Amino acid sequence: MNPYLDKFRDYSSEHLLERRALGEDGLSAEAHEAIELLLVERGVSFPPIPKRSIQIDRSKNGTKKTSIANQLAMVGVLLLGLAVSKMLAQSWIGLAIGAGVAIFALADWFRRQRLTDQERSFEDDEKRAESDGMTDLMRAAADGDLQRLSELLAYGATVNATSHIGSTALMYAARNGHSEVVNTLLKAGADLSIRTDKGNSARDLAEKAGHQEITSMLDRAMGVRNLRAE
Repeated sequence: MNPYLDKFRDYSSEHLLERRALGEDGLSAEAHEAIELLLVERGVSFPPIPKRSIQIDRSKNGTKKTSIANQLAMVGVLLLGLAVSKMLAQSWIGLAIGAGVAIFALADWFRRQRLTDQERSFEDDEKRAESDGMTDLMRAAADGDLQRLSELLAYGATVNATSHIGSTALMYAARNGHSEVVNTLLKAGADLSIRTDKGNSARDLAEKAGHQEITSMLDRAMGVRNLRAE
């Protein structure tokens, strides 16, 4: 008998799906088998086990833009930090902190020199995605990773979540010319009317990047949805 059946039986189906989203590396084969048996028993459908772990976001809107209050708080912390730094600048504590920061920066520089160009590029993309507030779905769309994107959608990723600059997964895919990803996102209910902070829609970004096939695809999708709305 599977030892996980009794352990997982009291878990909600939603929680079981979250455990399943941990993927092949995050959970043993027996644990996945127990989850499947329990979900079948409850009549709950479930997607395939993802190749890589997925962190399920249960919020309705996904990533949200930084609020004005948060921005003011960040400015306040920065000003406080500058004031404290100025006070400590001439003390031995300040000198020690400065030396520590310099050593850390130098060590990180040497670490990056040992990376391949591909590894450095991946690391830079990670930092840029984090600072821009990109979700995993947006990154998969930007990279044209259809398999990962399909897995994320199957596990309930918020298709119309926006980054800090108002971009959606559809916009990243359209701008970068990934037609299959665009088509998949449209089928998943991607909103064509959303615009970035600069006023650009997914269609605008595709057109500016010279992706005529995607521009035409988005035009057709918009026309179909307008007809349905009528």
